[in-house]
Amino acid sequence: MGDEDKLLCYNGRINNLRKYKEKILTGNAFSLTIFNATETDLNVVYQCRYGFDTARKWIEVDEPNIVLSLILITDVIVFGGDIILTCTANGISTIDREVTRQWSMRTDDELLSYNGRINFPKKYEETLTSKNQFSLRIFKVTEEDVNITYRCRYGFDAASTFIELNKYNYVSKYQI
Repeated sequence: MGDEDKLLCYNGRINNLRKYKEKILTGNAFSLTIFNATETDLNVVYQCRYGFDTARKWIEVDEPNIVLSLILITDVIVFGGDIILTCTANGISTIDREVTRQWSMRTDDELLSYNGRINFPKKYEETLTSKNQFSLRIFKVTEEDVNITYRCRYGFDAASTFIELNKYNYVSKYQI
């Protein structure tokens, strides 16, 4: 293993039985299992030898596969009330504060928030909610806030949703 050519196993004898296991497979094949892999086990070259033949394999850390989803949390839109949009980074357990978060709206991507810094703090508020979510609260909803597209970004990934005002999700403040 590695540049130092650290010996892990020789002819079935494992140097660390708690860490490695060799298995002889059918068809002139064998495998090495690494238990409880850590960062020191990754981003390194492993090689196996059989007689004078050698095979090498670089084992690297996989980047998480993130899929963003954006939904309107608020069931009913009331002019003068608030609505909440929540962006979920599926594929990770926790939002990394070092990764860019951004909220925008309309087709021209008018910037609303960048890493929690709000352009219009009397109108919008960003909150890091659960471990893999962040939300945008829109205060005192008006007609200009609906029937448009909102977008969240996390790193290089983005999700959009169109907030449509219709007879099923709108209640006049006079109906309440």
